[in-house]
Amino acid sequence: TNLNREYSEKDIELLSEYTVIDVSMDSLKPELYSKMRRNGRLDLLLKNLDKIDEQRRRSGKIGSNIMLHMVVSDMTWREIEEVADFAFSRGYNIQLGNYEERINTVAYQEGMLKPVDEMPEEDQISARNMIQRVTSKAKEKGLVCYAQGDIFSKINKNVEHNYNRFDVTGGNPIYERFFEQYPKGTVGKHFSVFYDRDNISYAGIALKRGEC
Repeated sequence: TNLNREYSEKDIELLSEYTVIDVSMDSLKPELYSKMRRNGRLDLLLKNLDKIDEQRRRSGKIGSNIMLHMVVSDMTWREIEEVADFAFSRGYNIQLGNYEERINTVAYQEGMLKPVDEMPEEDQISARNMIQRVTSKAKEKGLVCYAQGDIFSKINKNVEHNYNRFDVTGGNPIYERFFEQYPKGTVGKHFSVFYDRDNISYAGIALKRGEC
């Protein structure tokens, strides 16, 4: 969720009961956040985070149920450490995912973003080092920074070393054929990598609801 609407007290009570809420936040700069989230309001997101945290405190719940989810791209990678520091100051975990080019998204159609592996090599190195720092900070605070595997596997091989690499199709002939035909997806479906709670990756073809 973007948490980008006005919620009633009852809504906030319900949200505070969830085990985990995955909240998109790509920047703490209002203009950049609004551009990334299509006119989203950072002030509204922050207000809702405050309300959920406060409700959990009133209910006597231990810890936060918020995980911030940041899309890493050429436009946002410089924001990683600031967003992560904000997350850790609130007791939130954070997940960093590489921007995925999908043909049926506005970002792709407008050419708004570039994924990590298409950034200049110097920026790739800086982004990788920043993710390392953030991951270390998380461990020091007893929190978690999930850096999805494809961020490192897609970084230019000239600067890549000792990071998790995997075959995106997993050797599945159906996935391989789909990926060959539609590397950036097609209307209603795209190839994707999914992650479980232990950050183990699984490949699959994501379909719009109702398609098979």
